[in-house]
Amino acid sequence: MKIYKVLNKDLKSPFRKFQFELGKEYICKDFDDNPLNDCSNGFYATPTIEGCLYTNISNNKIIVEGKAFGKSVFADKIFKIRHEKLILRRVLPESEIRLLAKKEGLKRGYNIEKALYPINPLNLIFNNKITDKHVELLKQWALVRASVRDSVWVSVWGSVWGSVGDSIRASARGSVWGSVRDSVRDSVRGSVWDSVRDSIRDSVGGSVWGSAWDSAWDSIKAYIGSLFLNIKKWKYIKHKENKYPFQSAVDLWKMGLIPIYYNNKWQLHAGKKAKIITVIKFDN
Repeated sequence: MKIYKVLNKDLKSPFRKFQFELGKEYICKDFDDNPLNDCSNGFYATPTIEGCLYTNISNNKIIVEGKAFGKSVFADKIFKIRHEKLILRRVLPESEIRLLAKKEGLKRGYNIEKALYPINPLNLIFNNKITDKHVELLKQWALVRASVRDSVWVSVWGSVWGSVGDSIRASARGSVWGSVRDSVRDSVRGSVWDSVRDSIRDSVGGSVWGSAWDSAWDSIKAYIGSLFLNIKKWKYIKHKENKYPFQSAVDLWKMGLIPIYYNNKWQLHAGKKAKIITVIKFDN
């Protein structure tokens, strides 16, 4: 069976720090073949690129292709699969991973590639020039964010859980589908969280950090929601069918801008240090 495994660049496993070598056969002598035992003895690897979402592949991680043989235990079809024996053959180049992820994503109904390689807006180059288009997108985002019942996350996650179903749940039922949903969230958050959080905090200062982070996190949630492609109606917000209601935040995100709200004003931040580009106050 062809398998994929996420490792650190030094070929150590991210969690147990087991050192692998390419081309070497590994045998788990105390392999646990009981599918009811979660995270037990064996070599964990997935038959799909999608399965690599269990941990984000930023921060010096790689995906290695190999072969599993002997006994295998499938606690689910995607993430929790352990094997008695395996050989790791080669490190996959990013271009090949992206191509495989795009193909799998078309079948699964969500953007696996962007979940594995999410955009960090602070890594994009912005020329510090704010245009009417930026202001209009910010205004749209301010109105939408204010109109959502409870939070952007309630709308995004409730919609993803309730509506994306068929294409994913057909092969990932119950808790497995929950793992898919949570893995997309965790992969994106794990890839951009530290950079955005620390840069925004340094930019605005600790005294207003809590309020600033709430609005930055809402932008991340909006970006995550945009990765699910087949949802026609998003919960708790009025919008045109087939139109993503939080697209304004996503557009700003892809332009390299993070909108931050506190003290009744909006700020747009950009660049490695999340520099404040502009401050805008909209009329109520």
